[in-house]
Amino acid sequence: MSSIPDVSIVLTKPAEVDGSFVDQTLRNLEVVDSFDQAKGAWVMFAPAFFPYERHIVKNLLLAAESANADVVIGGIKGPWVATRVAADEFSDSTTEIPATHVLIRKSWLVSQDAVCADVVRGAEVFRVESLPQEARVMTIPQDVVAKPRKKAANPKAAKGSPFQNLPAMGYFIAKYLPLKNEVLFDVEGDRAVDSALPDLACDWKLLNPGIKQKWITPKLRNTWTHAWHLGRAKYLVTNEVFLNRIPKREGQMMAVAGVGIPVLRTGRDNPDWVLQPTSERRPAWSQVGRWDLVLAASPFAEQVLRSSTAYVSEVVSGTIFGDAMMKASATTSLKSELSIDSSRPLVVCAFFTSQSAPDLTKLEQVFGDRVQFVGVTDDCSTLRLPESIAQVATDLPKWLAAADVMITDWSALAMEFGRLQRPIIVIEPNRIDVVRRRGTYLDVHSQFPGPVVEDLDALIAAVSSWLDGEGSVANYAERRESFTELCGVSTGNAAQRLWDAMVKQS
Repeated sequence: MSSIPDVSIVLTKPAEVDGSFVDQTLRNLEVVDSFDQAKGAWVMFAPAFFPYERHIVKNLLLAAESANADVVIGGIKGPWVATRVAADEFSDSTTEIPATHVLIRKSWLVSQDAVCADVVRGAEVFRVESLPQEARVMTIPQDVVAKPRKKAANPKAAKGSPFQNLPAMGYFIAKYLPLKNEVLFDVEGDRAVDSALPDLACDWKLLNPGIKQKWITPKLRNTWTHAWHLGRAKYLVTNEVFLNRIPKREGQMMAVAGVGIPVLRTGRDNPDWVLQPTSERRPAWSQVGRWDLVLAASPFAEQVLRSSTAYVSEVVSGTIFGDAMMKASATTSLKSELSIDSSRPLVVCAFFTSQSAPDLTKLEQVFGDRVQFVGVTDDCSTLRLPESIAQVATDLPKWLAAADVMITDWSALAMEFGRLQRPIIVIEPNRIDVVRRRGTYLDVHSQFPGPVVEDLDALIAAVSSWLDGEGSVANYAERRESFTELCGVSTGNAAQRLWDAMVKQS
């Protein structure tokens, strides 16, 4: 995290600067109690404890940067519009905007005496008519105020009558019926390593065509359908971020199939999680009562799992993502399938989150048509990329298999890519703020097969060295084999191994 925040949230009412905005997905922000203390390039004004929607600050900033705007206003319904604003371009209901809904470029605000005086003194309303004609304004429709969280229906925890809600009733009935020979895929979230789980479902269909499969979508989660299948399915397949509400019946088998081995610490051994709000104060990998089976690609992966969870019963060797990636790497027509120019090298830029990714515009400017770049994040969040750099969220094993080199920070995808024995260039611009505070499971500087750089200039030099050095980079030759051992070798039959272990345990 940079020492200079992207956004400063200025409290307009006397209050202690606390963790009220800690759940914002834009991590590089600060909360201050006066405008004079704001160090960010962008400012917002809010009373203490204002219930911001958790993604709104990030999305306002993305809108501002995409349109080079001076002011961005959230909560305005309709398409995203960049315009030179006059008061009559807004309806009567939007000429006065709640001050909490507005992100303002600090340098521009300082130059506007009237506007600055109004918002800095704590005005509750931002007046559109006070903006000069040349002001460049962006509006986005996203709600600014967080919606009250509905308590998720928990069939197991339902008190009193089981007929208080439909999910509770569904599970109540299901648990008194015999288990069905069914597989329930209940995967929470949308992560890069989970993108290969449909391959697992396809493989199992071929292995066991008589076994029914059910995939719970976000729309069906916490519904009657969800509760019914939780109560009836013999096999429950999840990823490691599944929430702690699974009412596992006796005789059911739970397997964790989508596991991304992280570089940064996560779970019980991560000092950061104790700083989260109470509702989030739990290790990310310890959210279930017990895991019967886990797919892990190497002894290192198993060590990370056990140190983070202590709930693993049996570890099965293999990786669904790795199998898909290695299979794709053996395909001779892979680049043509992905519409990749085979005459130019492909570089995949894989980052932990969109907030941890640097501005890649300079890479595009320096290398132009010499290199093809694509971007991806572990959580599939949207990166800020130049037009010529595409972000990919599907067929990720294929994109990694087609890449000649990876640029990454602390992405779990680096541990998948390492099986290909290709160079990895690591950029750690925030090492002091992130790595030394949070810690890592392995020493990036001594174990990754490639150089570790601190800024974009050094990254450009490393990529240039790779291009001009016939595909070689510093530290690659002597580390590629040892790094592959850490990542684990793809077995090629992870689906079969997992299925056999599930049947044996059940």
